Amino acid sequence: MTTSGMDALATDSANSMSAYMCGHKSSVNAMGVYEGSEPDPNKHPRVETMAELLKRVRGMKIGVVTTAEIQDATPAAVFAHTRRRSEYQEIMDQSLREEQQPTVYLGGGLASLLPQSHEDSSRDDDRDLVKEFADQGFTHVTTSAELTRAVRGKAPEKLLGTFHTGNLNVYLDRKHVKKPEVLGKWDDQPTLTEMTEAALKVLEDSEDGFFLMVEGASIDKMEHPLDGPRAVYDAIELDQAVGVAKRWAQGRDDTLVVVTADHNHSMSIVGTHDRRDAAGRDANGVYGDADYPTYSDEDGDGFPDDPNPDVQLFFGWSNHPDHTDDFQHNHAFAEPALTDEDTGKAVDNPERDPGAELQVGNLPGEETNCVHTVEDVGVCTSGPGAARFNGVLDNTEVFFAVIDALGVDARS
Repeated sequence: MTTSGMDALATDSANSMSAYMCGHKSSVNAMGVYEGSEPDPNKHPRVETMAELLKRVRGMKIGVVTTAEIQDATPAAVFAHTRRRSEYQEIMDQSLREEQQPTVYLGGGLASLLPQSHEDSSRDDDRDLVKEFADQGFTHVTTSAELTRAVRGKAPEKLLGTFHTGNLNVYLDRKHVKKPEVLGKWDDQPTLTEMTEAALKVLEDSEDGFFLMVEGASIDKMEHPLDGPRAVYDAIELDQAVGVAKRWAQGRDDTLVVVTADHNHSMSIVGTHDRRDAAGRDANGVYGDADYPTYSDEDGDGFPDDPNPDVQLFFGWSNHPDHTDDFQHNHAFAEPALTDEDTGKAVDNPERDPGAELQVGNLPGEETNCVHTVEDVGVCTSGPGAARFNGVLDNTEVFFAVIDALGVDARS
């Protein structure tokens, strides 16, 4: 599937997800709108989203699950309309409107719901959206334990889960390392599989069917700062969430499962990094020198027990800023580059892999992270309507393929 937007060859997550949800291309940072000349980002011409269409025509329930903030580009593009993806307060306000509102809304981003008087708030007003959601019939949960209790037995009619003020911590830090100094008070965040299972319990009894979007957000968020191991653990978590969906759909003839990405990224697995007899760049093996990695999974949970074995994956990057790299897992997350206050240009972060060899960058001087790439992405599907996902698709065709599988006239 091709990923380009209306105004640029390289896309961001807002307009690429918007293409899936609307069947129309938009501009970088925009969702559910055509870009206009209006200075107010929330008054650009709107395009109805698939979620709005399915609610209006079919009465279907809508679910949004993410490991990012629930206002972030991909989850917000399911229902929201704005030229500027950073309009978190507007996105939250729109989520309270019946015609746009998800039935299940799980992820991070609690800061955008709390009144400005709260120490964790990012709002500039005194609205308490947790209360406003509760007034509209939502059960609100903030921990994995509360989520489990909420869906035990009869599931609630509507479910709001906010498990962090910002993005959820990545799987490696959230469930594997569990350092208190990293997690802070958010020490009981659910996995993507737990959130997917909970969402299905709320949605599965809908007589009119449902649409559920599940995002493994930090695959992207860890590839930007060149953190391959953390991205891989989150990719495994997404794979397990796909397993939840496929097991739920097994034996049914009424459920289409679509798995894709909204864009590509710069990370590649080039070979392996073998530090048994060498270090740094000299330990990187390619072709016949790329011995198999020595990851293990003794507890059988599907994740490597140790992200830093003697032989690990060698991650390469097609674009990057100047940065040092010892090609090993960083036990503490660190940005690869920082902005120099005097020049405004990116410089390597001295606290990440100190003493390692400098990797000279190829990005514009102000970029501190790697960026999205323009390669096509894969699309994997199963269930009724899967055959239409074939050949090379434009990203807008996802909308029409899903609508066709549902037998909905998009002109309704």
